[in-house]
Amino acid sequence: MSGSKQYMAVNGCLHGQFEQLLSLIDPSNTDLLLLLGDLQLLSKKQDLSSCSIPYKYTYGGDISKITDFEKIMNNKNDKLAQSLQQIGLVLGIGGNHENMGLLELLPFGGFVLPNFFYMGFCNIIKYKGLKLCGISGIVNDSNVYKDREFGFSQSKGLEQTQWWRLNKVSSYHVRFFETLPLLLYEEDDIDFVMTHDWPQNVFHNEDPEIENRLLKIKPFFRDDIKSGKLGSTLYDKIMDNLRPEIWFSAHLHVKYNTTIEYENGDSTQFVALDKLMPRRLADGVKQFEFPGESTDDDVGNCCIELDESFLKVQKWCYINKERIFNEIKILESTPTEIDNVLATIKKWHQHEKDSVVIEKALTKPFYDENVEEYTKQYLMMNLGINVGPFFS
Repeated sequence: MSGSKQYMAVNGCLHGQFEQLLSLIDPSNTDLLLLLGDLQLLSKKQDLSSCSIPYKYTYGGDISKITDFEKIMNNKNDKLAQSLQQIGLVLGIGGNHENMGLLELLPFGGFVLPNFFYMGFCNIIKYKGLKLCGISGIVNDSNVYKDREFGFSQSKGLEQTQWWRLNKVSSYHVRFFETLPLLLYEEDDIDFVMTHDWPQNVFHNEDPEIENRLLKIKPFFRDDIKSGKLGSTLYDKIMDNLRPEIWFSAHLHVKYNTTIEYENGDSTQFVALDKLMPRRLADGVKQFEFPGESTDDDVGNCCIELDESFLKVQKWCYINKERIFNEIKILESTPTEIDNVLATIKKWHQHEKDSVVIEKALTKPFYDENVEEYTKQYLMMNLGINVGPFFS
């Protein structure tokens, strides 16, 4: 691909429309494609049991009408599958309409196809000179401070089916503990952040265009903005700490951009994209010249490397998980204490971070059709964990 000018594309809510999306870009000249959630990676009817989709959009269980992923997975020689393979790297995060039965097997990210890397629940990766951060799901105040449970760890059969019926919605909710490494991260060189949900600060930065460009299209947002229901204050804190060049979001099905400025003069461009709709396809995808390095050197599958600084912070969090959760419990009853809780955790981290050692880090992700095999290696090599649901 190095012989011609390369491009990068970003899509808002995919809703399984791979064929529609690829018709809007040139896969052979696309070095990087970012997918901002609602991927709907279903490959068989049984996947619907762990996927939250409104009943009218399940089409009686006809997966081919719900998503193009079934065609891609079940026929590698299909024209659509081959077209997707031409892209240098497809990088995706989860939204609130996902096959969580698949995605929960990759909590720390991993390849779902040889050139399609899912970012997991929270991650930072390097790709051809770029550093990208991704957070999957949406923030829900009822579950954000709770630990995560896994559907695959339930007894097979009726019990597991019932578990998914009760928990497939909460399974895509963002967890504070999983994003904590981003709040403790000390480097300032993040290029792009990908989230499905929006930060809340984009509604309160005194941008005069909010009336003309956002509330004119979505006037019903007004009350939720005033009440503080729209957007995530957790993402505000993450944005303030990472201060990326661009923060991409989707979820609200509207195209919008604004700028968040910081007290030191730095700024982050916020870009939200729509889903792919017939009369506004351009609002669902953004394309620009690839800003990374042009190289064919393979430093891992598709040139991906995991960020070692992030891995060290993440390992510290898992080493201290019980102590951290004892502190986080305060927030379930008193969420206004978040700054004090964070200050306490940051003090612990500052005193102890230098003691964290990852002897043989897994920094080069690998593709395995049995996706949980990658997760097992990640747990053992990067977090020092060899017990738990993945090892049962």
